[in-house]
Parts: sequence; structure tokens; C-alpha cells
Amino acid sequence: MNKTSLKTKISKRQNGKCALTDEQLPKHLSLMDTDRKNPKANGGTYTDENTRIVDPIAHMIRHGILKSREKE
Repeated sequence: MNKTSLKTKISKRQNGKCALTDEQLPKHLSLMDTDRKNPKANGGTYTDENTRIVDPIAHMIRHGILKSREKE
């Protein structure tokens, strides 16, 4: 299953909401992130059961990689 199909299927399962923030996901999921519940380092893969759709900022916060940027 390709990522577009996976995102669509999982979004429906999540009732169109981000798994981390519970906020509404946009209609077009191309900019949303897929997040593995069981990380790759522990053998996790992108499967139906192990994947959730999340907002990119919430995803970066989850992994501790969000960088704050100054406004111009």
C-alpha cells in the first residue's frame, strides 16, 4: 500500500483528527506526517496498525526536534 492510500485509510480511522493533538486534519493529507507507534529502531514499519497521521509540528515536538525560528 502506498503512503497516500495509507494516510487516507488511517485518517478515516482517526475520524479526520491528528493522533497527537486531536485537531482536525486538512482535507489534503500530503503535508501531514506518518508516525510509527513502534519506532523504526525497534523494528516498527509503516503498517495499518503501527501508523498514525499527525500534524508535522506535533510530530517534531514528539521527537524533540522542533526548532524555533525568528520571524523576519
